[in-house]
Amino acid sequence: MRAACRIWLAELVIRTEGGILTMAPRAITWYVWATVGLAILCFGLIDWEGFAALPKSARWGLIALTFLGVASEAFAVSREGGDSASRVSLTFLPLIAACLLFGQAGAVLFIGITEAVTETLIRRKDRLKATFNVAQSVVAAALAGWVFYLLGGEALALHLGTDNFEPHVHAVLAFGFVALITNHIAVSVALVLTRPTELKDVVLSSFSRIGGTVLYDIAVLPVALLIAFLYYHHQLGGLFVSILPLIFIRHAYGSKYRVELANRDLLDALVTAIETRDPYTSGHARRVQDLAARIGKELRLGPRRMEELKAAALLHDIGKIEVVYENILKKPSQLTPEEHKIMQSHVHRGVEILKSMSSLNNRVIDAVRHHHELYDGRGYPDNLKGSDIPLFGRIIKLSDAVDAMLSDRPYRSALSLDEVRKEIERCKGSDFDPKLADIVIETRLLEEHHNQIRLEQSIKPDTRKEVFVGD
Repeated sequence: MRAACRIWLAELVIRTEGGILTMAPRAITWYVWATVGLAILCFGLIDWEGFAALPKSARWGLIALTFLGVASEAFAVSREGGDSASRVSLTFLPLIAACLLFGQAGAVLFIGITEAVTETLIRRKDRLKATFNVAQSVVAAALAGWVFYLLGGEALALHLGTDNFEPHVHAVLAFGFVALITNHIAVSVALVLTRPTELKDVVLSSFSRIGGTVLYDIAVLPVALLIAFLYYHHQLGGLFVSILPLIFIRHAYGSKYRVELANRDLLDALVTAIETRDPYTSGHARRVQDLAARIGKELRLGPRRMEELKAAALLHDIGKIEVVYENILKKPSQLTPEEHKIMQSHVHRGVEILKSMSSLNNRVIDAVRHHHELYDGRGYPDNLKGSDIPLFGRIIKLSDAVDAMLSDRPYRSALSLDEVRKEIERCKGSDFDPKLADIVIETRLLEEHHNQIRLEQSIKPDTRKEVFVGD
């Protein structure tokens, strides 16, 4: 369950390596305390009399469910991705079950206690971060709880001992959706206040997550319903049994993530092996990745698409790991037509290699396949033209060419910045996407990439003895 585990979205931003509360301490402090004030207001408006009307056994059930939530956090999978590290837990599942069984008040108590224990005793976050995470979680659960009631939901614990198990699925789905979106909005505001991020980017990122949030909400619902059903009919014994599916999901996710890490390490090793064979092009793939990422940032790509673009850019020449290309890559003279044809096959070999990696999706694979297509249709392997070429392929094509032009070759020195600009302008609309070409020409991307290459050359010993020829 891939989505099954991006559960409490605050962890993706707030719980990051190095912390986020560094750039605007005064603004973020006011924001945190405003969130705390809103949480207190929500807490005071909750129908506590209705919660008190639940059977006394329900309180023990809520305590047991809270222990389950804390355990989910304690055994969360630590995951690194992008520029930060996050912990992925299954807390959202018992949260939905808490709302189903004990209503809004139960959900708020569950998430408030779970977050407080997790932040202070397990993760030992600093006071401001811990306070924010608890407060925004309470606000999210409270708002979602009111929507739950508005749509006809009620605490099932009111009917314990009967066969009247009616979960009001539509209300539960709405609870999950509102809780996740509210949580994401709260974190997004914190992101704007603490990082050099434009509000437009955050808003676009928020809207881009809505579809995934709905799908995730639907995906986890059956498990949450199972937890509620087991408790409804078997009380504490049922909650004990419900631990089993959570353990299974956590194990499955952990195993899948370990496979993804192994694949990533393997691919990184293959890229290193390709560049080690020819020291002249050492660092090429990673520089292409860096430039492609900068172009992607100018295009306002969302976080997920940025990670996909960076993966594709790093792996764009992975097919050249095959031995058949080694002698051609080292040839000190121009390639023959037959050798050009052999070299062109590296995109097919790259696709075959990447298709065996379960962690890579079609956008990444398509970009590797089409990064030698030309905008006017003269490229290979499929002679695609214009917007028919995948965006990532167009970005990598330009990034690859820029890095080659700005790098020294045995048969020529690196082109100057003015020469590279003129070449990009000349090939705009024929080789390169005009929009992408304009981005590179009109921003400081060329200067930044040029400086990166010069820096690498200044700290790297000159081991270049052979020629890298041909794409």
